[in-house]
Amino acid sequence: MRLSLLLVLCAGALSGGCSAMRNFFAVTDARDLFERGYLSQFRDGEKLAIDTNLPAGYTWTNDQAYGPDPLQTLDILAPTVGLAKAVLVFVHGGGWRAADKRDSTNVHHNFCVRMARRGMVVINVNHRLSPEVKHPAHIQDIAQAVKWVKQNINRFNGDVTRVYLSGHSSGAHLVALLAMDGRWITEAGSNLDGIAGVIGISGVYDLALASQESWFLRSFMSKPAFGNSLGQLGKASPVSYPSSVVPKFLLVNASEDEGSFAAVAQTLANKLKQARTPAQAVVLQGSNHFGVLLPPKNRDDILVARINEFMK
Repeated sequence: MRLSLLLVLCAGALSGGCSAMRNFFAVTDARDLFERGYLSQFRDGEKLAIDTNLPAGYTWTNDQAYGPDPLQTLDILAPTVGLAKAVLVFVHGGGWRAADKRDSTNVHHNFCVRMARRGMVVINVNHRLSPEVKHPAHIQDIAQAVKWVKQNINRFNGDVTRVYLSGHSSGAHLVALLAMDGRWITEAGSNLDGIAGVIGISGVYDLALASQESWFLRSFMSKPAFGNSLGQLGKASPVSYPSSVVPKFLLVNASEDEGSFAAVAQTLANKLKQARTPAQAVVLQGSNHFGVLLPPKNRDDILVARINEFMK
């Protein structure tokens, strides 16, 4: 992760004195500092103007509950009338412990609006966060959210036979894991019928490798969410579950992405193709782990275009 994110966290810990330093890695309050640092990476903290340029006939339906916890909610951007459209389910990043579908940067909200302008129903999902919960709570939430979508999306002019799962960073990890380790959707009382594809954006697909490569990721993200066991990290890694029964995959990375994220995405794509699952890994030039999700300045919206093409 960028140096500025680490500096925000360290400054917060130091400001609390020795006691805060001793407890910093364990306390829930650290999430506020982590979230502040995480969100600051999107154009160095520049707050994007909220995108209100919705497609004609589209409206937001916010905070639909798919579970009892306040974070188990989702927002739906859909047309009020018309033929059934393909559905894109989006899960935000944040290291399994930060961010929100409507966070202060507007980045996740705006990404959903950009996708809706391509003529699809878009669903922006929240889930419970660490350290209050640990794995498998996050993936169980996504399974329940997908179950809710399959049961309800027809009311929002969505096509239940054309549902695509997408996510950024830790969100990409969760949607990939849901598609590749079928027990989670089965335990939720649903299945992958109608899931037409998975789109991972700068995802973490090998937790053990990512944790070994990065002290920061291990200390602030994977340990609070999954613990330290390499066996547990392996079982929670999408790269451990290539199968010929999962939907097609599009794995997008930035040219300046974190660690070996892009290389692991290519490895995962290769394994999927060997199992006869259609998969492609692409690298978008001139961006990084955070900027890849932002609307480009003075150039074509390549990320949105690639996703739209994949969904056709």
